[in-house]
Amino acid sequence: LANKMTVETRLFTHDWRMTIGDLVVSPVTPAKVSAHIWGVANTHTADSFEDKKRKFLAARIEAAVQRNGLATVIYAADDADRANILGFGGVERITPPGTVPSVANLGLELFPAARGRGVGTAFVRALLCLSVHVDVDQVEIGTMQDNAAMRGVARKLGLSETLEIKYLPAGTDEIVADVMYFDIQRQFFSNINFDLTFGEQINWVQ
Repeated sequence: LANKMTVETRLFTHDWRMTIGDLVVSPVTPAKVSAHIWGVANTHTADSFEDKKRKFLAARIEAAVQRNGLATVIYAADDADRANILGFGGVERITPPGTVPSVANLGLELFPAARGRGVGTAFVRALLCLSVHVDVDQVEIGTMQDNAAMRGVARKLGLSETLEIKYLPAGTDEIVADVMYFDIQRQFFSNINFDLTFGEQINWVQ
């Protein structure tokens, strides 16, 4: 469990790069908030861009303090400026504070140009590796039955699927997944071959 392991606190406070082969995963910094907000799937909400930006930064600050969430981007290793992001992904606590066991959801979205190239598999593997540093007891993944790509990634990584409907929180009837992956032994992914380097401390208040 994450709370029984040594947590790399700089993952929540500093810029960093996790290099896996020819891909890099790094945190969403304030400079990349705009791209993140307009790139994720739920931008159809009524919130304005500034509302989304404010909520995102507030959530990032809370996650850094509580160490219960990471928001990341993935891009090619030769894209030093992160100009052509291939996708977004993260590990975020979804249970209220004080809930036992605490649970985080792992989710990602790839841009069309990144699909079918092994980026999704590398990204999920990296996020599971990073998730051991997130202060939650369990991590779960959800997807839809018609998402053959994600289900294929899960099979490659040895995850067991359960057919179970997951609704959007707050009592709505919106289904966000009907295939779930529980009991993920994330410590098995903590020793993948990667190079993790740290940069400057992130100033989240921008």
